[in-house]
Amino acid sequence: MPLRVLIVDDDSLVRTTLSLMLEGAGHVVSTLESGFGLAVAFRSLRPDIVILDVNMPGLGGCGALRTARELCEDSVQPKVLLHSGRSAEELSEIARGACADGFLQKPASRSTVLAALDNASPHAA
Repeated sequence: MPLRVLIVDDDSLVRTTLSLMLEGAGHVVSTLESGFGLAVAFRSLRPDIVILDVNMPGLGGCGALRTARELCEDSVQPKVLLHSGRSAEELSEIARGACADGFLQKPASRSTVLAALDNASPHAA
């Protein structure tokens, strides 16, 4: 089943690469270049899953997620995968602290990204 995926990353190459990868797999993709406006995007775009960069200028991924989680009611809370070049151990700890649903290490292969989406999908059995 196609998912609505929101990619939030300050790096345009990362946004483009992930967008093409996911659109090629049949998903509907939207993008943001910063964490500002994440709560608005939760409400207006109603993504199933958000791939959220941890290290962005200004309001980083964890700060943006914390704010969006506080401002949005439960009915618009998507699954969130943090995305970073940090180690798996570090990302796992950051994800737990930020109330994210999982993480992806940069760079991630197509199969790794699609598997992570399948695992986090709200439509998974």
